[in-house]
Amino acid sequence: MKLSTNYAFLILLIFVCASSVFGNTITTNATSFKGKEWINVKWKYTSASYADECWVGLFAPAGIPTMHAIQSEASQSTLPYVSTAPIKFINCTQGGNNNGKGSYDFYVNNYRQDIFFAMFTGGLTVPVEVVRTNPITNLLPNIPMHLRLSLTKRGNEMQVGWTSKIAEATNVQYSLGDENNLTNFIKASSVETYGIDDLCGPPANTDGWFEPGYFFNAVIKYANYEGEIYYRVGSSEAGWSDVKSFSTLPVGSQVKMLLTADVGATEIDGSHYHWEEPNASSTYRMMSGDISNAYLALHVGDIAYATGYMSKWENLMHQIEPISQQMPYMIGLGNHERDYPGTGTIGNTDSGGECGVPAKHRFKMPSPTMDSDNFYYSFNVGRLVHMIMIDTETKEVGPGSEQYDFLEKDLQNVNRTETRKFILPHYFTLNFCLRNRN
Repeated sequence: MKLSTNYAFLILLIFVCASSVFGNTITTNATSFKGKEWINVKWKYTSASYADECWVGLFAPAGIPTMHAIQSEASQSTLPYVSTAPIKFINCTQGGNNNGKGSYDFYVNNYRQDIFFAMFTGGLTVPVEVVRTNPITNLLPNIPMHLRLSLTKRGNEMQVGWTSKIAEATNVQYSLGDENNLTNFIKASSVETYGIDDLCGPPANTDGWFEPGYFFNAVIKYANYEGEIYYRVGSSEAGWSDVKSFSTLPVGSQVKMLLTADVGATEIDGSHYHWEEPNASSTYRMMSGDISNAYLALHVGDIAYATGYMSKWENLMHQIEPISQQMPYMIGLGNHERDYPGTGTIGNTDSGGECGVPAKHRFKMPSPTMDSDNFYYSFNVGRLVHMIMIDTETKEVGPGSEQYDFLEKDLQNVNRTETRKFILPHYFTLNFCLRNRN
């Protein structure tokens, strides 16, 4: 039988496409995971230009549609320009090149959902997904994580925060001094989350979106108890965190704080990710090593450098947890958490469409209200120091503004016979003074 020219060309085209796509393979050594572990990925790449066009990324959740190239959407958009941003990625050459074959060890956290790896051709600017692994099942998707402590406006109490995939992880069990007998029980006073529509622009509400889970907060009150308090969070439906502890010993004549800003988070496996900060993990390790000598940690702005790539908040929360689960971790907002046009801030699209939403839900500070666009607040460090966190990202800070009135009233109410020091941490400089200079 004689084939027409068009028909023969169609067969040839199908053959070429099949060989360029189906000749590619990618596999892992894991079918399930729990988090905080290494997974080895192997691949074979048969498409064009291994060195220039091949890359492999980690994605979640499993089951998302085949990914495709997109245009850069905003000033904070970064490569690769793909319809679902990877949690992290490598160029295939990082895994070697044995006739188009390579392998790489990725470190994975618990992302509360199943994950997969995908291989692309077309480079980072016009990526085309050619093959993906089978889903890797999360064995502990609901387990409480990201434990974090914070001070409140009142003494003799500590706020505990945590995250879970499900809204039922509402309980805290704790004990004053006995880690093997957690007989006290309280429930979360707040359970919150946010959706894609709560964010104000790209990439946060487009390719950078990542499911945040639910955020819980509860307050442990300990009256005049001085010592170690042991606690865990969760429920029978979600599972329970490991038992952690914090100290309620009183502040002495000196106060030591762990102060940092502009840190971000590090992917420790050497992979690429949005806004790479290779030294961030070293900062957190140094802070962790000094916990026993300090009263609290203060992170003043530009916390995760996620700027709309929401999975980076997951890495940040895992990396600070050795600190935040043992001592108060207080934060202020910087331009890369808060600023976006039309939202009452001083900057441009610096937050990548986050508008402070991810930060304010994860870190519940004693600010005026959760619904407020402002993020100023105050608290006492024992009776020695009064701390006032200033929100430098809002446009209205001068006389007559809410923040100015708050600051004036707050200073007037401080007991100056007891409090000897005032500290006003802030991210950018504020140029105003109080009417009453005394």
